[in-house]
Amino acid sequence: DSCADWIEEGAFDSLSGHLIAFAQANGISIEQRGDWIRGQARTLYLGSPQSPVRICLYEKGYEQGGDAPRDWTRLEVRVRPKGEHRMAVAGWESDDVFCAGWVADALAVLGWDDLKKRAVGTVWRRSDAERSRIALCKQYGGIIAEWAAELGGWDALPQAMRALIDDKPSQPIAAGSGRLVDV
Repeated sequence: DSCADWIEEGAFDSLSGHLIAFAQANGISIEQRGDWIRGQARTLYLGSPQSPVRICLYEKGYEQGGDAPRDWTRLEVRVRPKGEHRMAVAGWESDDVFCAGWVADALAVLGWDDLKKRAVGTVWRRSDAERSRIALCKQYGGIIAEWAAELGGWDALPQAMRALIDDKPSQPIAAGSGRLVDV
């Protein structure tokens, strides 16, 4: 783990705002703890608890209590690699932690533009839905492309597909398709 501290009025609000916007734009998990209504003893986590990389931004002054300045804000980067990647990361210097995975991009929105990304051994995997869509297109791509051509182009395809999905075809499925049958 590595950290950076600020003792500055409004630092937590500013930093958390930039980090939340980054997380939303990049599909990174966001967790908020503490009293966000009154703005006291707040903690912001980016990245899931199972992720090998996580950012924790919190109001350190509230954690310390006593006469600690209330506007003391701490940003921690926590790196917990899995498997054989632990040994590689164990040799990192404290500043290297700020370059772990997507953290370098997150910190760039705070003005830390000189960080070079370092891998922590994670492998990005597509979601189940994405893998299903890719399989659908690989298996039926030719049929779908032919269908679009019969309809006069790709622009007509979504409406025809929607009609079939809703089980309410209001027009021929393709130009010249269909035939009368006895029922």
